[in-house]
Amino acid sequence: LSHHDELAKPYPGVVDVVRTLHARGAKLALVTSKLSRGAERGLHLLGLEEELSVRVCADDVDHGKPHPAPVLMALDALDASPDDALFIGDSHHDIEAGRRAGVTTVAVTWGPLPRERLASAKPDHWLEEPRQLFEL
Repeated sequence: LSHHDELAKPYPGVVDVVRTLHARGAKLALVTSKLSRGAERGLHLLGLEEELSVRVCADDVDHGKPHPAPVLMALDALDASPDDALFIGDSHHDIEAGRRAGVTTVAVTWGPLPRERLASAKPDHWLEEPRQLFEL
């Protein structure tokens, strides 16, 4: 974690969208391949502990993404149905985990993979910028 704080920079618009969704009463969770310690630290730095109170990290599950277990664990903690949920991700493993959990999948283009590299994952929806989430 020695360089974590300087690397934990949010993508433009993401924090505002998360806060707006939370204020509107949306049920939100973080499902990450990071270990709990790093995820908690990142949420603290971004000030999103309250908005993302449900967290499923790599050390919380026996099988990480692309297995559906982390997504299903988050849905259970939120008391949410796969039919009423979106799973947003920036990797093939994210999209596959969401699909295998029966959730509508959304790929973002501002992550580490450009759209053309993520296209083979065949997400249900694409977001070019965070605010487009309000249109889904």
